[in-house]
Amino acid sequence: MTGFRIFYKPEGGTQQQIDVGNVNMTTLTNLKKYTSYNISVAVRNTMYVGPACSVTIIRTLEDAPDIGPQYTTATKINDTTFLVTWQPLTTAQSNGVVTKTQLDTEPGRPTDVQAESQTKTSIRVRWEKPLPLSLVVYEYTIEVKGSKPYWSNYSFSSTHKQNGTRTNMVIDSLVPGTSYEFWVTASTACGKSEKSVSSKKDTNIDNPVKPTGNSITLKNKFDVPLWSVDPVNGPVSSYQVIVIKGNKNVSDLPTNISDYKDAQELYVTAELKPNEIKSPFPVGDNKIYGQYKNVPLDKGKTYTIAERAITTENQGKIYAGQAVVVATIKVTQEQKGGISPVGPAVGAVVIVLLILVMVVLILLIKRRRQKRYSKKDSTVPLDDIEDQESGNVNEGQENELVQKDMAIPPTAGASVYSQDDVYDEVIDIAKPIPIRQFSEYVKSTKATEYARLKEEYKNLPNTHSFPKTVAKKPVNKKKNRYGNAIPFDHSRVIIEQTDGDEDSDYINASYVTVSFSYDPALCQP
Repeated sequence: MTGFRIFYKPEGGTQQQIDVGNVNMTTLTNLKKYTSYNISVAVRNTMYVGPACSVTIIRTLEDAPDIGPQYTTATKINDTTFLVTWQPLTTAQSNGVVTKTQLDTEPGRPTDVQAESQTKTSIRVRWEKPLPLSLVVYEYTIEVKGSKPYWSNYSFSSTHKQNGTRTNMVIDSLVPGTSYEFWVTASTACGKSEKSVSSKKDTNIDNPVKPTGNSITLKNKFDVPLWSVDPVNGPVSSYQVIVIKGNKNVSDLPTNISDYKDAQELYVTAELKPNEIKSPFPVGDNKIYGQYKNVPLDKGKTYTIAERAITTENQGKIYAGQAVVVATIKVTQEQKGGISPVGPAVGAVVIVLLILVMVVLILLIKRRRQKRYSKKDSTVPLDDIEDQESGNVNEGQENELVQKDMAIPPTAGASVYSQDDVYDEVIDIAKPIPIRQFSEYVKSTKATEYARLKEEYKNLPNTHSFPKTVAKKPVNKKKNRYGNAIPFDHSRVIIEQTDGDEDSDYINASYVTVSFSYDPALCQP
């Protein structure tokens, strides 16, 4: 005998066999679950197998079904009743005796959702687990949506997960001054529930955000930039323009700041509604903005100009945002040597008088000429006058004005003017008129309303007015012996300064350009 042969056959199946050695036991594997087997054993040697012993029937143990019910359908009977049908499992599928069929459904939605304020940026959400509940909830999902009624461009949404054993959660990283709405869903092995009834909660308003922009530096200029902000932490009620004497830090300004009357070192000079923000804004235009007067800035001072946003609640509570410097303005003193307003007024009067004098002179000259040429009969016939072709009524001579170069030192602090002669020269020289042609010349000029004579008259020498700024300085007035005879800036005599005093180089004296003509023969010895 060399061993044994074991025969086994499942119920309704085909017989199988396995050879083992000279042992008294073995284990059959890969059998079907919850199945009856006919088992017999025979002795074998190297040549033959003996007859099998009597058959033994044995059943394998039960196990969990391999699959669930098949072809499941659900028919609604009414709002609370459904008819559910399915196909039973075979023994081979069930791996045992089916004692019951369990129906599981998706969980109901969580109930009694409540949102509670924690801080300006966090809210706690609470809820009750769904009922009825056939399976364990392994996870809750909280959905959040945020909006701002006063800011249509703002929207927010997020989702948060919480362990199924807990029924509350703190939602943080929220934004002040925002309306939030919360929903909760439950998840089980059968799926996810519908969203719960929502709960709403608003976060409290906080200080407005800080304006942003590039600050500028000005000198004797007052137009400053202003910047608006988004209403992130609550509705912006207004913007304040703040004036601070000196070059100051604005990171920690008080919430309540007075106007110029009560606090001249630090005051609100203007308060603007959001729709009134304009850039640039004129600081010190003496107008009323809100309840504040925009008073002019003092001379000889440096000012820091700041801006901040303001939120005012319905109860009157004020939230002041962080201020930002928009500009630094330096206002200088008026210069002591500035031109007096009296000078231009006097100059205007002098010009008017000169015009009147010139008009009178022109009228007198015209009247004299009219009388001279109005006589038709001459007591002396022109024929009696010696007729000489070379004889002229007026031997026109060219008035040759010679200007010698003269270096005139420029006046300190005064503008540099042209060093041309004070008097213009007569450019157009009148030509000689022969005596024989004089009568015709008079008639021809009379026929043209003396246009030629008028043109020659306009070319007569005339004077020009130049600035006398240095002579009119208050410190130099006492040096002027005569108030109406003072030197021009460009032709005054400049003396050496005393002890570095810039006003000590003045004296009531002028350089005079001399023009003359001469006969070289007279200058010979």
